[in-house]
Parts: sequence; C-alpha cells; structure tokens
Amino acid sequence: MIPDDEALELWRKITKMYQQNYKITQISEETGLDRKTVSKFLSFQTIGEFLDYRESLHKRPTPMRDCLEPYDPFFISELSKPHKPSLSQVIDRLYETYPDAPIVSQRTLERHLSELRKREGLDRTKDTGREYQRCDPEGFGKEAEVDFGECQIRDASGILHVVFFIIVVLKASCYKALYFLGRKFDAPHAVYGLHRAFEFFNGVVHGVIFDQDTVFIKDERYGDYDMTKALTAYAKEVGFEPIFCKKRDPESKGRVERYVRFVKDNFLRGRVFVDIKTLNRQAEGWLKRTGNGKRHNLYRVSPAFLFNEERKHLRPYNYHVEDPDWTPVERSVNKDNTIQFEGCVYDVPKGTFVGSGTTVYVDDRTNPAKITILNRDGKAIVEYPKGLDKNQHVALPAEYRTEEGTYRYEVLIRELLNQWSKDDPVSVILKAMKDRQKGRYFKVSCRELHRILTSICIVDARRLVKYCADHGKTTVPLIEDTRKFLKIEMCAQDNDGDKSEHELNKYDMSDNDPDNQDLKDYTQTDDSDV
Repeated sequence: MIPDDEALELWRKITKMYQQNYKITQISEETGLDRKTVSKFLSFQTIGEFLDYRESLHKRPTPMRDCLEPYDPFFISELSKPHKPSLSQVIDRLYETYPDAPIVSQRTLERHLSELRKREGLDRTKDTGREYQRCDPEGFGKEAEVDFGECQIRDASGILHVVFFIIVVLKASCYKALYFLGRKFDAPHAVYGLHRAFEFFNGVVHGVIFDQDTVFIKDERYGDYDMTKALTAYAKEVGFEPIFCKKRDPESKGRVERYVRFVKDNFLRGRVFVDIKTLNRQAEGWLKRTGNGKRHNLYRVSPAFLFNEERKHLRPYNYHVEDPDWTPVERSVNKDNTIQFEGCVYDVPKGTFVGSGTTVYVDDRTNPAKITILNRDGKAIVEYPKGLDKNQHVALPAEYRTEEGTYRYEVLIRELLNQWSKDDPVSVILKAMKDRQKGRYFKVSCRELHRILTSICIVDARRLVKYCADHGKTTVPLIEDTRKFLKIEMCAQDNDGDKSEHELNKYDMSDNDPDNQDLKDYTQTDDSDV
C-alpha cells in the first residue's frame, strides 16, 4: 500500500493534470499507475473525501493477509536468494515446503510478497522480454508443440550438474508434460520423451510441431523434410503428423518456448539436484501444483481444467517404446528355484538353480502386460501376468511344468549345447528318454548323458546328438556306442570351436549305421565300460 503522504501528493498531481485536460490514459502513463487507480483517485472531489478514504483502508480487516505473516521468515529467506526468484516461484516453494499452508488467492499472495519485498528492500529487477500477440489455438486435440531445454543446477555439495529436458505442450489447453535426462537427447531418447508425454496425456494429438532439430530431422530442402528413422517409424506407428517450423523462427511455436523459460525460472532455479530419477519425480509434483494446476492469466482457468475437456478429443494411445537406457533387472535364484521381484516370490523351472550365485534377468517392460524371466543367455524361461498384489507366492504356470519336472542335468545339457527349442536334436532325445523312463531313471540318464557330452569337445557333442536324434539312438548305452562308432575321442571341453562346420562335412555317415543291440545286453555292464 502506498504511504499516505505519497498518496496525497499523487492525488494532487492527478487532479491537476485532469484539470489541464489530460486524458486518463495519459495520466496513467505519466504516473505509472493503473487506469483504474487513476479513475479511483479522480472520484474524490475534495481532499477531505480522499483522506477519509485512506483512513478507511487502515481500518479494513485483512484476515487472509494476517494468516500469511507467520510465513514471513520463509518468504524473506526465499526472496533473499542470489538467483532472485519470482513471486510465482516463491508461492510454489511455499506449498512445496508447507503443504498445510493456508489456501489464499493468487492476488493476495502476490500483494503480500510485493509489500514484503519493498519493506525488506528485496526488489527484483524485471527482465524485459519481447512482446507476443495472442494467437488463438486450434481446436482441442489438434496440435502440440515440442521443444528442448537445458539448465545447470547444483547438488548439496555445490557440484554443478547439467540437466536436459523435453517439454510437450498441448496448444489448446496449455497442458504440459516434462521428461528430464542427464545427457543430451539423441533420436531414440527424444522419441522416448514423446512416448512419455503421450502416456502422461493418455492420448495423442493429430499434429506435433517441432524445431528443425537434428534429433528429428536430417535435412530440409524447400519444405521437403528428411526425418530421422526413429521419428519416421514412431510417427507412422502412432499416426500423428510431424510439422516443422522454419529455421531460426522460434516465434512460430511461442507457447512452448515460453514454457521452457517457465520451467527454468520456476522449477529448476535454486533447486538442489539429487539424481535424474528424483528430478523427474519432483517435476510430476510441480506440474500438478504449478505447471498445470496454476490458473492461466489469459484463459482465467488452469490448464488442468481445460485438459478435462481436451482429453475427450485425444486419440487413444496404446503403444510401447522401450527406454534406450533400460536393461533387464538381475535377480538371484534361491535354492528352492524361486526369485523375489517387486514384493512377490516367483517360481522358476526346476533345475534353474545350479549353485550359489545363480542369477536370472527379469524383463517387465518389453511386454506391458507380462513379466518375463530370462536365463543368462537372454532366453525366456517363464512368463507371468502383471498387476499381482504384493507379498504373494506365484506358482509356476502349468505350461512350464511337466509330471517329472525339469531336472538340473537336463538344463545343464541344454546350456552346454545352447539348444532350447522343442525341435532341437537334444529335445528329441530327452523327450524319447522321458517317454521311456520315469522318475529317478530319467534323472540318472540325464546325468550320464551330461557326462558323455562334457567329456568330448562341443562340436563333436553337437554332431553326436544330431546323429543320434536322426537315427533314433535315444538311450545312454546306444549314444555311448554311437560315440565309439564315430570314433569321437574323449577330450577337454575347452576345445570349443577347434572344428569348424566345414570339417564336419568330411564325415559321410549316410550309409554307416552302428550295430543295433538290445538294451538287455548292457544290463550287466560295469560302470567303467559305460
């Protein structure tokens, strides 16, 4: 509030200028007061009326302003910071630090902070920017604008970090989405940022306006654009039209340009950096409170309010884009062939645990509806549906279980030969052994087969298994007899790769079959002979 002596001098000056036929607009420009304030001053014909009005102002109760006085130390602390925060930024920090602070109008808070600045000598020099003419947006769900930004912020130790972000703004409602990254955006990360924004909006617009940035476009000749492969494939899959501005013409998408500055000045300035994940989480809260929750001065409502209408005009978005920086989560396998993931215990096939240090990988992003468990070679061994409650034991699905179970040596044989398909030679042999034998006899046969295969080099092991599968030699004695027939000598396993596929072609075994013998001939055979 203007002091009484200054207000009296202003009233005399305004009255004199008005008597000299100055217009209200001219008086406003000369005194720096608003036209409404000038009109208010001119409504008092005598000095007595003006002084009575000023006295009534001091007697007027201000309960809403009084409830802010306990927070004056916090306001002074924020306004005294070197980065000179704006009033809007201080208000946002108030509700971030004190969620239970009283809810008052934006204008009341701004008046209180303005008076506090003047009283404490904390005036902030206003930045003079370029003026823009209002341009009414297209209809709801029509267009969005995209831009990038970067900013330097410090952590608690004072170390400077550079963060990069992509911001997507819906033109009709000014509803915004943010995604931060700790490195410069390339084409895959930019597309992933668009994906995150459309997921945040839960829909996609018809056209997206871009700068001629190298992460989106490789070349442009008189309106013919050569887009990057990542954007071309994504736009075609999702079904939106990429629209590119002219070079060095940021005014053509002024909304998003202004909001890039808004993010830097209101959200990032003075913030203490922890990590990128924390920064993205803080950005979600800021968008809810201020970025999308604060009333827009032009539309007189918040972007969140307008978005309730615009969401009805967005096209459905049900697409998945993999995070370029994401890798499957590693989990240790327990002795009982279980793993723990996101509060649940999941079964894995028997035989997965082969000793201390056994690990598998969990992929919960490639398929949005399922959790896939992978072995060390990256092959899927079991899948579970998502959305399960925590603290549950999830049993192995029926399609991954057999009557006998999957034994340790069966898994070791498959890992040794790297054959996991149902049509692989080792699968043919194991299925025949499983159909013929039951329970522990199958387990003993797998152990003996593993001993034979590990005692020869890997190329000969694969050749032996293929030959036996093709010629129906599916018992351990017959496999051992076939090894001797093919003259495969016992050797160390580290000779993997000594023989090439070309060398295997010199063996012509089409007309040479080993003698078939009845299984009972081997019943009295000593273990040393096997």
